[in-house]
Amino acid sequence: MDSAIVLTAELPGLEEDDVEIEIKDRRLILRGQKNIAHDDTGDLRVSERSYGSSSRAMPLPDAVEIDKISATFDKGVLHIEMPKTEPHDPSRKIKVSSKKTVCWRDTVLENAKAEGRSWIGLLRVAD
Repeated sequence: MDSAIVLTAELPGLEEDDVEIEIKDRRLILRGQKNIAHDDTGDLRVSERSYGSSSRAMPLPDAVEIDKISATFDKGVLHIEMPKTEPHDPSRKIKVSSKKTVCWRDTVLENAKAEGRSWIGLLRVAD
C-alpha cells in the first residue's frame, strides 16, 4: 500500500501567492488566479497568454488524513501530498438477543399457575 496520494499540478505563470488550496466537505479545492501583466511601454499589440481564474475540486477518499495534507510549490509546479491512514476493517458481528415481551394475559396466567388455580375462566372476552 502506498503511504500517500500525491497530486501534481502544473501552474505555469503562477506564483505561490496566486494559489489557494481548501478542504471543504471532504473535497480538495484548488484555485489559481493569473492577473494580466500590463505593458508599461504601450508596445503590446497581441498577447497569447491566458489570464483569469480557474479551479478544480476532487473528492477525498476516507483513507486520507486531512490534518496531515501538505503542499509545496516549486517553479510553477504544485505538489500536494495526502497521507493515508492504515486501512481498517469496519465490519463486525452484532449479537442478536431476544427480548421477552410480557403482556397482561401472560402475567395473569403465570400468577394463576403459581397460586395453583386453573386458568380456565380467567380469560373472558370484553363486551
